[in-house]
Amino acid sequence: KGLGVYYRNSKNMTDLAGKGLYAAWGSVLHGEQTSDGWFKYSIYWLPTAIKGAKVIKESVPPTALDQKKIVTARSPKEAAELRAKGLKDRTLRAEKKATRVAEAVTAKKVVRDHQRALKEKNFVSFKVEAGRGTPQEWKVQKQEPMRQLMKRACGYYNISATDCADSVDFLWKKRRIQELDTAQGLGLTFGDTVLMHIKS
Repeated sequence: KGLGVYYRNSKNMTDLAGKGLYAAWGSVLHGEQTSDGWFKYSIYWLPTAIKGAKVIKESVPPTALDQKKIVTARSPKEAAELRAKGLKDRTLRAEKKATRVAEAVTAKKVVRDHQRALKEKNFVSFKVEAGRGTPQEWKVQKQEPMRQLMKRACGYYNISATDCADSVDFLWKKRRIQELDTAQGLGLTFGDTVLMHIKS
């Protein structure tokens, strides 16, 4: 965030040199990088990483004088990649990488697909045939009581919930389904057909 990385008077993150004193994103600085994660530029210090995100990057190998050219990334969260020679002598042009965004989108899709697969694993889809028209496709949770399906199926055929228990029988393998039975307990699997017998 912001226009760049603020200069520090010392190797202390809170010791800012001033609000208007910063290294702008993409600028090339001549200085020396230390092994403890700091970069010395003139009389100021710059952190090479903020909250774990790299903000300063070496653009060319050290010279004989052990001076280094450092390129700052465009923002702490978006790494820059060195692509070509810069406009000035002995500088390189940095370009923003887009791979992090693609990886994040891919990771979200994987999580979504995994959650959908877990959800689908807990459901069973089957047909209810009432002898009127085409069989209806229903999907219920494996552990859900069958009374929920019975009410929905009766509602589909305009049979009230109170009349449903008295005037309709649901049959699976010639056995009457009870309201507290579950799809998993009955052994219903994908594509099976439950018969809905409407009494006259």
